[in-house]
Amino acid sequence: MSYKPIIRTLIVSLLALTALTLGVAFAWAQGGASNADIDQRMREITSHLNCPLCQGQTLNECPLQICDEMRDLIRQKLLAGESEAQIQAYFVERFGDRVLNAPPTQGFALLGWTMPILAVLVGVGLAAWAIWSMTRRTSRPALASATGGAPVSRPAASPDLPPEYVERLERELRKME
Repeated sequence: MSYKPIIRTLIVSLLALTALTLGVAFAWAQGGASNADIDQRMREITSHLNCPLCQGQTLNECPLQICDEMRDLIRQKLLAGESEAQIQAYFVERFGDRVLNAPPTQGFALLGWTMPILAVLVGVGLAAWAIWSMTRRTSRPALASATGGAPVSRPAASPDLPPEYVERLERELRKME
């Protein structure tokens, strides 16, 4: 029995496994992410950060040199392995909350998130109350327009109606006049 084919197969398998391991290690040493991935992540982060000098412009839109430098710094931080939250925290520490594109969800800035919702709820409540109150009351102008502006005449008492009904009807008609 010859062991040469088995040894040869084992050596080739070990070499292939070593080459594969070295290739993975080399890719990992390069940062693991391609430039396109880094650019995409940088654009995502810069769309959530405002220019510290321009009002209402994100870092994506602003052509100022400081924004170019901030974009380069974000790219360097991404290549160093920092997360989006760490990068945003760095810029908030340096420039304050105004650098964020959305207000924070804590403290006094929480009003920026809750007030629109509360305003809509109060508006819906007021509209519902107004509609309910309008449907519950009988207005005299509506009665006058229903009769064409003519005074409401009292019906003649019918012998088959109970007297308490007729009295109640007359009281109600007097209230309407």
